[in-house]
Amino acid sequence: MISGLERRERLAVAYWWAMLSNFDNATPVFAHAVVKASERHLHNAISALLTTITYDENRHNLVCGRSIDSVFPGFPYVKPRDELEERARLNVLWT
Repeated sequence: MISGLERRERLAVAYWWAMLSNFDNATPVFAHAVVKASERHLHNAISALLTTITYDENRHNLVCGRSIDSVFPGFPYVKPRDELEERARLNVLWT
């Protein structure tokens, strides 16, 4: 399937996965939940939250990274060939 895609199509798929991987920027939300659980002395909630965050974030990073590498190896760190690739690269790196 991937071999039949043109470079711009592969870029679009890699860009999508890269933007999806930016869910990692949700760290403040998780931190807030841990602090609130700690303030209420909910130790089981804290353990469950930390375990879930660690497991899910690791799995999320692996899936997104492998997906990007399978369609556009090295994205967003490869040298862009045109303005579209440069814009996609800069947008992903900014987030």
